[in-house]
Amino acid sequence: MRAPTFKAVGGSGYDLTKIAVEGADGTGDVCAQTISAAGEWDGEYYFLTMDGMGVDDGWYKDVLGGEAVEEDEVVLPAGGALFVDSQNNDLTLKVAGEVPSGDLDLDVPAGSSQVGNALPADVDLTAITVTGADGTGDVCAQSISAAGEWDGEYYYLTIDGMGVDDGWYKDVLGGEAVEVGDVVLAPGEALFIDSQNNDLVFTLPAVL
Repeated sequence: MRAPTFKAVGGSGYDLTKIAVEGADGTGDVCAQTISAAGEWDGEYYFLTMDGMGVDDGWYKDVLGGEAVEEDEVVLPAGGALFVDSQNNDLTLKVAGEVPSGDLDLDVPAGSSQVGNALPADVDLTAITVTGADGTGDVCAQSISAAGEWDGEYYYLTIDGMGVDDGWYKDVLGGEAVEVGDVVLAPGEALFIDSQNNDLVFTLPAVL
């Protein structure tokens, strides 16, 4: 899972067509899938290269390059992430834009979604605050390792829910807190989120 760092100049979201790809070398060798605001898988998009399909390098809605993704057709909100599948070991997704100033509030819908580190600096999980949570283990965040494996589940508990301090725990009962440095998201890395709340907000601390 990867999230664009920065934000589009003059806007809050990031246009898929502005994400440049390096290291792609075949037909549909990069597949990026988005999740809708309702938490449903929302579409698959393929990055094709001229060497692979004889089409202009860029993002397409099908693996054969029959229909290109148009500018502003797929816009990721700040902190929105893509689920990426690729056959390349040297793949790089490149983005450019403005660094957000101040804390960054990311709206998280009920159900499954992805929340990415949209800041050009490491973000410690313990520094991400959550508002709108109201029950026991009602927010579950799962990370993916560098090898692409599900790497752990972390729960945000509230005092109302378990009588423990608000924060991130490694178990749904609040028995073991996540310590500073245990889970660190590099720029562009993302968490897979599952929540029962419609008004959930993740706040990433300012880097400026």
